[in-house]
Amino acid sequence: MCKSGYFKLICLLFLLIIYPTKLNAYRERDYLWVANSDGYVDKSLLIEFTIRTGRQIIITAPRRFMKSTNLDMLCKFFSVESLHDVEVFQTFRQTLIYKNKAVFDEHFAKYPVVYVDFKCGGVNTFKDALSQIRTCINEAYRLHPYLEKSSYLLGEERDLFVRWRYVFGYTEMLVWEIQASLSQLVDMLEKHHNHKVVVLVDQYDCLNNEALYRVESDEDFKKILSLTSAVLSNVVNNHNVKFALMVGTSYISSSFDSPLNVVRRYNFMDERSVQSLFSFTSNELKTVFSTDHLYFGYMCRNKRIIFNPYSVLRYMRMRKSESFWTDMSFTTQFMSLLKFPVIEKCVEDLLSLKAIQSDLIKMITAEDVLHLRGVMRGTINSEPSVDLFLTLLMDYGFLSYCVQDQSEYRKDFKMKVKLPNREIEKELMYHYVDFYVRDGMNIKGVDEMNYLKVKPLIDNYKKNKPFEIRKFVTNLWNLVKRWFASVFFTTNFRVQPYGPNPEIERPDPESV
Repeated sequence: MCKSGYFKLICLLFLLIIYPTKLNAYRERDYLWVANSDGYVDKSLLIEFTIRTGRQIIITAPRRFMKSTNLDMLCKFFSVESLHDVEVFQTFRQTLIYKNKAVFDEHFAKYPVVYVDFKCGGVNTFKDALSQIRTCINEAYRLHPYLEKSSYLLGEERDLFVRWRYVFGYTEMLVWEIQASLSQLVDMLEKHHNHKVVVLVDQYDCLNNEALYRVESDEDFKKILSLTSAVLSNVVNNHNVKFALMVGTSYISSSFDSPLNVVRRYNFMDERSVQSLFSFTSNELKTVFSTDHLYFGYMCRNKRIIFNPYSVLRYMRMRKSESFWTDMSFTTQFMSLLKFPVIEKCVEDLLSLKAIQSDLIKMITAEDVLHLRGVMRGTINSEPSVDLFLTLLMDYGFLSYCVQDQSEYRKDFKMKVKLPNREIEKELMYHYVDFYVRDGMNIKGVDEMNYLKVKPLIDNYKKNKPFEIRKFVTNLWNLVKRWFASVFFTTNFRVQPYGPNPEIERPDPESV
């Protein structure tokens, strides 16, 4: 293939595979794009719920349940910067919240907004956590560049803003400065606008979840829990905050910093008031399209069936449904618990589509998580808690309640749970097989009983083996290096199969 052919092929692969994936990931978080796309279901009543419920709220739901999209909707509705944005106003005119004119006129585009996204990755030490959280806070400050020259702020406040906004300053911030950072931003915005502030925090628990499975030191893990809790506690308890809403996947009650524990928490699987705000209901799904509802459905504690919006919308666009939990690090970590018979029996029952009676934990504490970390790493010699294991699976969207009739509904958390749909069943089966299967589909060890146990699953796994993205990326990278060498080097070029730096074969001077 000629040089121009390689270049065209690379551009085509980028446009067809990489770019759309990145673009859609950002678009799905953009409320204006989602609200004007096919299959949109109005969730603007979350605005009224936030106003009516109170000042400090935490809402937890599994991944891909519209948390980021809904938070972006709240940001655009409350933000004073939307006052002269015609597109924002026209979009909200078509929503349910516009019908409540009293609420709309009183709160639309009336507040300065602090929006912070704690999405992170690669947290292996407390130092990594400091770097990640500094970057997240820097991005929150950069949303308000006008504060740098605000005449309403004191000189030292403007200097502090400049330090947080630019790379030469925020990378050197100390722990106590990080803890006070978002609260100080609230004070600056209140001074500039002379109005109370709305605080919106996306993926507030991401840093803690990353640390739970990656950080080796328990001491570092405790420090990370304490740091994130202090940052969030300081900002939501600031007297200049009008509303504070945080969304995430799970909730760990931290005994290291108790003020955050007073924030009101809503779990969408348990609270009817938020179920329809972060999912599709049966009636809403009928207005979108007709399909096998049980494929995407979850059953809540109140026997209500709800559906994952991301799965439904992707099925509409691609007519194909695949699991989107494959890149979640906790899945692999949890599967390491299969070495314990109680967990192995639990997973086998779930894969057999049995309902399991469990006393789910209403409030997971830091001590519970530290004990689970010790069990997974082998530093604590005891059996893992099945109830904690199932509670975490429930938080991450792997389980659903199983309520056959009203007599089985209990106000406590001792209820039957099961896999919610075929989508999750397939994903859990893959990880279960991967625990016993390694390269080339060989069985781990020589235990014949293990082989007989997973043989039917292995056959199914081979038929539905997922796309090997790592192998594809490696081949694509080698292709890019060959093309780069053929364009910029006149000598022969040899690509190393695993090395990051290619070697250039230079001709022997004596042979020239």
